[in-house]
Amino acid sequence: MGNLARTYSDQGRLDEAEKLEVQVLDSRKRLLGDKHPDTLLSMGNLAATHRDLDRWQEAEDLATRCFFLRVKVLGKQHPKTLVALNRLVMIYEHNGKPEAAEVLKEGGTLKDASVV
Repeated sequence: MGNLARTYSDQGRLDEAEKLEVQVLDSRKRLLGDKHPDTLLSMGNLAATHRDLDRWQEAEDLATRCFFLRVKVLGKQHPKTLVALNRLVMIYEHNGKPEAAEVLKEGGTLKDASVV
């Protein structure tokens, strides 16, 4: 189901992708828990789809949650955490929060940035 959602997204069928990604995320949360790596993958995919749909605030909310859970579960230097970091930095920059983006790029936390 998640792979089909990504295929829809790649084809530009974003509304269909989003519907499936919401289902996948809800199922994974229920079956695996919020912190499972597969759940976090689904969360990141849905955040990316929200971004692609120009729903930037929803993308920011989900990408922020995903990033901090990845830090907690996988650590700051894990490749998947770094992917989540890059996504979040781009979203913050788009949403007019360059200071928060810069703090994250420099390895700080959002607690260090009073701008979020």
